[in-house]
Amino acid sequence: MEDETKGKDGTLPAKGDSSGEAKGSTSETTFTKAQLDEAIRNAKSDVLAEIGRKNKDLESREAKLEAWEKQQEENRRKAEEAEEDKLRDKPDALKILQERRKLNSEREALNAEKAALEQEKAGHTEKLTEGEKAKRELNVFRTAQAKGVDAEVLLAKCEKFKLTAAEDIAEMADTLAAAGGGEKKAELHVDSGKGKGGVNLSSLSSDEKIKRGLEKAKKR
Repeated sequence: MEDETKGKDGTLPAKGDSSGEAKGSTSETTFTKAQLDEAIRNAKSDVLAEIGRKNKDLESREAKLEAWEKQQEENRRKAEEAEEDKLRDKPDALKILQERRKLNSEREALNAEKAALEQEKAGHTEKLTEGEKAKRELNVFRTAQAKGVDAEVLLAKCEKFKLTAAEDIAEMADTLAAAGGGEKKAELHVDSGKGKGGVNLSSLSSDEKIKRGLEKAKKR
C-alpha cells in the first residue's frame, strides 16, 4: 500500500502533485466594470482634491501679500503724517515737502504708464514679427515651387543667411536649383577658386559654397 500524506484538511493531494497545486500556476486578478468605474472616479476625485488644496494655498498666499501691502501703505501714510506734524510751524518747509511728494507720486504714475506702454509695444512687435515670418515662409514656399527646389531646404537656407527680400530668396532658390535642389550636390556654378588668391572649393562647406554663389549672383 502506497504511503500517501494527507493535507492539513485531511484530504489527499491530486495524483502527481505533492503540493496540492499545479506547479508554476499563476493567479490573475480580474476586475468588473463597476470596479474599474469606481477606480476612475476615485482617481478623478483625488486630482480634484489636490487642485482644490493648491488653489486654497494660492488664495492664502495672495491674501497674505495683500495684507502686507496694505500694512506697508498704512506705515508709509503714518510716517508722512508724522513728518508733516514736525513742520506744522514751518509752512514753507511743509509746502516744499508736499510738493516733493506730489512730484514723486506723478513720477511713479508716469513710470507705471511707460512700463505698460512698453509691454504693449513688445506684444505688438511680437505679433508683427510673427506676421512677417509667416509672409516670408509663404514667399519661400511659392518661390520653391516655381523654381523646382526643396521648400524646406530653401527655408532653412533663408533663415541661416537671414534672407527676407523676395529677390534674395529667389537668388537662393536659383543657387539651390543649380546645386540640384538641395545639399546632395556640392558643385555650384561659382568660380573654381584655383586662380591667384582664390580658394579651393573642395575645402569649403556646402553653406560657404552657397554663400559664394549668392555673392557672385549679386555682382552680375
